[in-house]
This record gives sequence, structure tokens and C-alpha cells, in this order.
Amino acid sequence: MDEREPTQTRTPEHGLAAAQKPPFTNRLAREGSPYLKAHAHNPVMCAEERAMLVLMPTSLRGQAVVDAGCGSGRYLLHALRRGAARAIGVDLSPPMLERASAELASLRTGAQVTLLQGNLEALPVPDAHADLTICGLVVGHLEHLQPVLAELQRVTRPGGIVLCSDVHPIGHALGWQRD
Repeated sequence: MDEREPTQTRTPEHGLAAAQKPPFTNRLAREGSPYLKAHAHNPVMCAEERAMLVLMPTSLRGQAVVDAGCGSGRYLLHALRRGAARAIGVDLSPPMLERASAELASLRTGAQVTLLQGNLEALPVPDAHADLTICGLVVGHLEHLQPVLAELQRVTRPGGIVLCSDVHPIGHALGWQRD
């Protein structure tokens, strides 16, 4: 099996096929914690989101977006609201993909949305697929940055945009929390 092949694919309705649904193992995700909603839920995330949204094109009409490390799907929601025609969210965590699926289910845009479980070092996305690739608050969790940056570049079309964000290293010393 190709390491970029997705282990789980989502239907166009944003849900897992019934036979593929993983059980929730995270109590907070299972109980619908407000901290897992698809929005910035603390001051650090609010500041990061404001900065990312300024950098994100105001119109994505007809474009393809990849959100690497999509978590609850907050940037997928923003991209779809800005007119993205195709959106792929990739995350390692099945509970976060389930949360993203639930959040995206309420948004009806006619866009093609796919959520995939996958590793950022081998994204299950074709070469040059995205006009915009987003990776928000993920790179600080990585041991090796170069392979992930290479993957983000690989899935982004020539002339496309890659937006990455993370907390400044001094933030942790000041007690900032990313989640």
C-alpha cells in the first residue's frame, strides 16, 4: 500500500461510512466539549486565527484547499465560506476528524469536501492539488520540520499559497497554551 493512500475516506456528506466509524476514545470529544469546536477557543488561538485570516485570500471561489492537521476543521470552514470548491482536511486523530465532520455537516456550500486520516510527512493528497494549503498550529508538534514543509510544497500547485502558523517559542515560557 502506498504510504500516501488514505486509511479512511469521508463521503461527500462529510461523514465516515458506517462500517468505518472509529469509536471515540477521547472523553472530551465524546461528550462534545466546547474546547473541540471548530473555532479559536483561547486567546493564543484567537490571535493566531486573526493573523491567518488576514493572510488567507478573501475569495477562494473555485479553488482547491488542503488543511494539513485540520483538527476540528476551523480553517476548512473559513475556506468554504470564502468559496472554495474543493477542500481536503488531513489529520492524524480520528476523534478530531469526527469533530471536523460534525462541524462541516451544517455548512451547505455544494463544495466537495474530503476528510482523511493521514500523516503530515506523507499527505494522502495528489501532487499540485491545492491552490491554498493551510497548516495551523501544527508544526510546533513535529520533531522534523523539513519533511512536512516538503509535503506542503508538494501538494500545493506552482504559484499557490502555503500558510503555516505556530506559537512563538517564547510563548511556552510565558505560559501560553495552544490548545
